[in-house]
Amino acid sequence: MTPSKVLIGIGVVSLGMSVSASDERNALRETIQFDQACRANAWFGSVGGRNRYIVSLEPVFDASNRAMGWDFTVKSFGQSDNLLVPPGDWHGLQAYNLTAEDLASGIAKSAFGRTRAFKVDGGRINVTLEVQEAGTSRDARGDPRLTLLKVLVSASVKP
Repeated sequence: MTPSKVLIGIGVVSLGMSVSASDERNALRETIQFDQACRANAWFGSVGGRNRYIVSLEPVFDASNRAMGWDFTVKSFGQSDNLLVPPGDWHGLQAYNLTAEDLASGIAKSAFGRTRAFKVDGGRINVTLEVQEAGTSRDARGDPRLTLLKVLVSASVKP
C-alpha cells in the first residue's frame, strides 16, 4: 500500500475545532491514495466537537476474501454503524460504496460521479468525498479489481 497523508490501522487523527456561532469551518480535508495491496482500514480523523464522528474508508471483500472496493464511513465515536447507510430496508449500490465494478468505466461514468456529498446529524456535519483517480484491472476470472484509488475527503461542521 502507498498511503499519502493517512494513518493506517489503529491510528486516529483527532481534529479539535472551535466554531463560532456565525461560521462554518473545514474540520477535515485529506487526500488519500491506495494501491491494490492495501487491506487495512484508513482513518482520516474525527470531527464534531462534543459529538465526535470517525471518518474512514473500510475495505469490502467478497465471499472468497478478495477485495471488491472500499466503503466510505462516518460513525459516531464508539459506535459501529455507518451513518451513511440509509434507514430501513435497502439494497444495491450506495454513494458511499467505492467498488471496482462501478469505477471500471471511469469516474465520470460511475453511478454517483466524481463528487459525493453527505449530511450527518441533521445536516450539522457536511462530508464530501471526491474521487480524484481510480484504476481498475481484470482478475483471472474477469472480475474488475481496484488497482488505484485516490480520494479527497473533507468535512465541515455547522455551529
